Amino acid sequence: MSVFTDAELRYLTGGHQLGRIATVGADGTPHVVPVGWIYNAARDAIEIGGIELEQSKKFRDIARTGRAAPAGGSRSAAGPRRSRCRRR
Repeated sequence: MSVFTDAELRYLTGGHQLGRIATVGADGTPHVVPVGWIYNAARDAIEIGGIELEQSKKFRDIARTGRAAPAGGSRSAAGPRRSRCRRR
């Protein structure tokens, strides 16, 4: 049995393999970067990959804190990706 719901599994196996991951730097600043991922059904896990992943800031942040989060929604091929930032 999967830890994912049926709806989540449909999304994970639906070809959406680009996302963003958020981590927190040692100085407390957020770090959000695009990542490629695949759903590994045998392990029932989402696996994130990349070139020289072990040397990346996101890898160091996760190794230090043990935490990461998906950031934003999926990107549709039908439209541009947009982000908004507000200064407070």
